[in-house]
Amino acid sequence: MSMRKAFLFSALALGIIFALILYSHFKNQGSIKVFIYGFPSNFTKFSAREIKIIFHSVNEKQYFNSFVEIIGLLHIESKIPIAPEDVCVGCLLVKGYRLEDVFIMYNTPLIGVFKDERLSLIIIGLTDEARLERIILECSSNDARVFTLHGGYFPISEEARFKIEELFLKD
Repeated sequence: MSMRKAFLFSALALGIIFALILYSHFKNQGSIKVFIYGFPSNFTKFSAREIKIIFHSVNEKQYFNSFVEIIGLLHIESKIPIAPEDVCVGCLLVKGYRLEDVFIMYNTPLIGVFKDERLSLIIIGLTDEARLERIILECSSNDARVFTLHGGYFPISEEARFKIEELFLKD
């Protein structure tokens, strides 16, 4: 076999191996479920076929209660801020807002991303569909994190992750 044929054969073999590795990687990605708590105007459609969306309107009492419980857990157990630093939550409460109103103002939509049946990411307040889809597809199922528009990424403790998974999945 000539040197050129040997080179072409090895290049072809490497290409096939690379294609099989990519196929196996994407085949084993598992399902992605996205739970969205928000208002109908927050409803998002993604172009990626592997994303299944479950929408819960916070106008409905059952979903509103779950939403409030999730935000409360994130704040208490993982120290996730419920509003941007420049917002005086106490001042809003004095003006007559309820804490639930503050949750709604600064934490909708609340998006829970499950990869391989585990909570991987919670996204708070982001509505840009292209950015959402990119963040969702890039997240890992190993460690759970929270992304907020008013603070970046925060880790979630395993205990909080377990409790929040139950809340998302009960609805």
